Amino acid sequence: MKFSQSIIGLCMLLQSCSIQVEKINIGKDQCHFCKMTIADARYGGAILTKKGKTYKFDDLYCLQSFVKEELIEGKEIKKIFIQNYNASNELLDINLAYIIENASINGPMNGHWAAFSTKEVAKTMTPELIGKVVSEKQILK
Repeated sequence: MKFSQSIIGLCMLLQSCSIQVEKINIGKDQCHFCKMTIADARYGGAILTKKGKTYKFDDLYCLQSFVKEELIEGKEIKKIFIQNYNASNELLDINLAYIIENASINGPMNGHWAAFSTKEVAKTMTPELIGKVVSEKQILK
């Protein structure tokens, strides 16, 4: 009986210690790069470190700049997330997101990307948002 209770307790402890990205609090959180208040849930993103810290951004452009300027070492990054353009403040794993680049997309810091959960969802958007499909590697190079 004690052994099974120990196993259950250990499992609960490990589950509670799992590292997860913090949700972006629109209108309250500041962009870690440009320091502006994050006001639009369609364009932001976040970096989750291996230690569990979440860096939040108001535009994918700021996230890109943060990575390019090596303000965080690549080996420290656990995952990168991007806001779902048409969902209410939902973060998508950047590796799984369907990302479109188009000059008519105007993020808060003049980023030109919008992310969607699937290609099918992206196709339902207005024609001016349809653009070139890009990968996370193209954005973060």
